[in-house]
Amino acid sequence: MAEQILFTRGDLVAFEGVDDDALQFWFREGLMIPEPAEPRKHRRFNRGEAKIAAILGEARKLGLNVHALRALAQEVRGALQYHVALLADLGSEASPEAQIEAAEGVSEAHYEALLLAWAVRDSRGIISLELDGQATMAVRSVGTTLQMAGRSQILFDLDQILASFRRSE
Repeated sequence: MAEQILFTRGDLVAFEGVDDDALQFWFREGLMIPEPAEPRKHRRFNRGEAKIAAILGEARKLGLNVHALRALAQEVRGALQYHVALLADLGSEASPEAQIEAAEGVSEAHYEALLLAWAVRDSRGIISLELDGQATMAVRSVGTTLQMAGRSQILFDLDQILASFRRSE
């Protein structure tokens, strides 16, 4: 198994240009979850959390409140965790075709989570933060083309936001 790359707060500030004060606030509010560490050790974040920080940084530029940021972080994190669990069941080297085949029997919500995880993992495509009529927020992958669905949507272009991750992978 490949060694996991961990990022410090300083790495996230330098690598993604995310404001250090914002990172501290997100950590306090539970929007960023560090890897477990020994007491008195610096916090470190896995690649998924680093990508969440980059997406939150873009959302923050749009003036989204902490409620919207939390929904965005939780949805992306949940999708990434679901994808990791699927790979644990299939084997870490499972092809995209095998993952799709395994996903054929899952609910629509789980399939949407996989599409979101693939977009974030590959740092490609567009994801949307949508607000429905009941003020419920949902995050989903919308592929590579814009498709407005008549709801309030904020779109995030992962090709731009996560470009630095593609260069480092």
